[in-house]
Amino acid sequence: MDVAEDTRPAMDMVGVVPPEIAAKFRLHADLPSYLPQHCTRSYSLPEVIDTEKSIHLASYNYPAVGSHTPAVLDLGGYHCRAGWAGQSDPLVDVRSIVRRSRKKKNNGTSKRMIGNGGLSVTALQRFGDREIFENGLTTDENGCEMIMDYLLSRLITSPLDEGMSHPILFTEPVANFNLTRDVVSELSFECYGAPQVCFGVDALFAHHHVSNSGSGLDSSHSLILSSGYSHTSVLPYINNKLVLESAKRIEIGGRDGTNLLDKILRLKYPMHRGALAPQRVRYLKESFSYVPPDYGEELALLFSVSDRDAESNPRAHIIQFPVPEEAVQAQQKDRSDAEERSKARVAQMQKLQEMAAERREEQRKASLVEWEALKKLHELAKTDQPAYQAQLKERGFRTKTQLENAMFKAEAKGQVFDDDVTAKEEDIVEEYPLVRTEPSELSADQKFEQRRQKHLFSHRMGKLKSKQRKHQKKLDELEEKRLEEEQRNADPEGWLRKIYEERQALVAEMEKRKREAQEGKSSQSRRSRQQAERLKLMNQHAMEDEEGDKTFGENDDDWDVYDDMAVETSNDDDEDEIRLKELDDLLYEHDRENVEKRERKVREEMYQIQLCVERIRVPEIIFQPSIVGVDQMGVMECVQHVLGSFPPDVQVKLAQNVLLTGGNFLFPGMTERVERELQAIRPCGSPVRVFGSSSRSDGWRGASRWCGALGSEVGRYFFSKKEWHECGSGYLKEHAHSNPFYPTINS
Repeated sequence: MDVAEDTRPAMDMVGVVPPEIAAKFRLHADLPSYLPQHCTRSYSLPEVIDTEKSIHLASYNYPAVGSHTPAVLDLGGYHCRAGWAGQSDPLVDVRSIVRRSRKKKNNGTSKRMIGNGGLSVTALQRFGDREIFENGLTTDENGCEMIMDYLLSRLITSPLDEGMSHPILFTEPVANFNLTRDVVSELSFECYGAPQVCFGVDALFAHHHVSNSGSGLDSSHSLILSSGYSHTSVLPYINNKLVLESAKRIEIGGRDGTNLLDKILRLKYPMHRGALAPQRVRYLKESFSYVPPDYGEELALLFSVSDRDAESNPRAHIIQFPVPEEAVQAQQKDRSDAEERSKARVAQMQKLQEMAAERREEQRKASLVEWEALKKLHELAKTDQPAYQAQLKERGFRTKTQLENAMFKAEAKGQVFDDDVTAKEEDIVEEYPLVRTEPSELSADQKFEQRRQKHLFSHRMGKLKSKQRKHQKKLDELEEKRLEEEQRNADPEGWLRKIYEERQALVAEMEKRKREAQEGKSSQSRRSRQQAERLKLMNQHAMEDEEGDKTFGENDDDWDVYDDMAVETSNDDDEDEIRLKELDDLLYEHDRENVEKRERKVREEMYQIQLCVERIRVPEIIFQPSIVGVDQMGVMECVQHVLGSFPPDVQVKLAQNVLLTGGNFLFPGMTERVERELQAIRPCGSPVRVFGSSSRSDGWRGASRWCGALGSEVGRYFFSKKEWHECGSGYLKEHAHSNPFYPTINS
């Protein structure tokens, strides 16, 4: 059998979409028939992906069969099936894979398992797996024995080591190696004591099943296209015999499609690499892929829709991966941690307030001590002028006025003022009678006392105004909360809508600033201007203090300078985050159900992927192997070469009886695509018929049907252990559904 080489370029190109095609594409109500109609736009991926059919021995009732009824075993590269001859469906259908637990037992051994065992994808990740058959070769003889043990123990009641009285029929790929066939024969005769063994080609058995099921397929002349796990074959079946010398085979199968989809998704969604387990990727390929009649036209349609219009694309599917429990717990932990941090901040704030009060008390006492020292220095001027001048210079005062101002400030800072917030300036000014008196009416001592009272009055009024502003701010906040509460009680839905709108606008503003920062339009210049303005005010006020401003405080507006200087550089992001946190707390308190629903939706969106172009690109590798880098021709070009090797009359018979078999030909639209391309390579008006297989088990069903109809002629096609020893490695008895036997030549 020849291996076909590629002679045409790949068609994975984007073309210009004609208007009429684009218009047809947007008719969402009438999707093409080749699209999987059962798939929804948004699909939740199950945690347990179980496509197997197994038997639990503890509760299994073995079927009543004859002591010499043949057992039928289909040892495929993807699935293994087992049952009795004459049955319509296999009893066992499992993945042909041996899994070994990564965690060893106490005795140093590891747990082994055949297939998936009904475990979840997460549980299967704790196992290392190894495939038993690769490209027709047995890669693990011990694993092959384990699979045969598993299959036969589900069929036979007696212990396997005591031997069996049932012949065994095995299916194998076309042109199978003698080495692989010999391993299976040796296990059958030496390990299980099978009396007789027979081999047949799975694709030919599938043809036997379909042709005898009333489908209209010719049982003697057919062109069989078989695509399995590791390769695809084009087999001419003429006069009830496989013409192997005209067959073609390409090294493209279902495994290559799975690997391609896995690479695409890992590149497209690197954050989901841990979730893209092989079982999930294979499930996505089998559930959502389809074959369009024209790959180039369909590809152009898919690329004509931008990412923003993906939600309205009928070909695109959103796949929801199971959200890990750790993610849910992490989000709940984040919320509880935020509440704990909020409580800790309140406690810390109270502690800081207490510390600030203690510090202010210490500063007040220090100011009183400073006042007493400055007062003594001031009185020293009356008794000892030289000592006064020396201490005055030592303390850094240049004039007596500076000393008196410092003394007045220290006295004012040392006073305790506990005025009520309702106190007025007229009530306080009565305690300082000289404040409003004209200086020309006062003596020198009275002027000194007037200056002292003005400092005390100004300091006291500053404290009172600051206290009143804080009190008014609290009243405004309480009033705002009261009005908000009235609005919420009067119109709960409108209030919630307002909160959501404010939150949405706030988030949009934060994202806008983030984009501007990434584009280089940062807010550093704005913050620099604020800092410069603050420094300017501080410098201006310091210069006025040095010049001895005596009128500061007489005007109420003078005190606003402290508010301007007290404002540190504002950070809009921090303020917005605080406000966003307040809005989220409000919504969580009054609309918890919707908030949790929104959080759940956001959490789920983090574990979503979108399948669009991948749905057609994966099965297209059968027609264009160059997509995955395989330098071989596609399946339809192989068909053209195979048909060209026969006379025209035979070509007509073969073209009218084309059978698609194997799991890789089960994609929706595959039959229509093959029929369309077959018509393109056949002469105009030439009749074409393509029959699609309905199940991966058709090969086993055909073997069961054929073997069940043999009756007493079993010995004609089955060979014994003695014949196996006499005829050499890889021996088989040829029949209409078998490979031809070529003896192994020993060098």
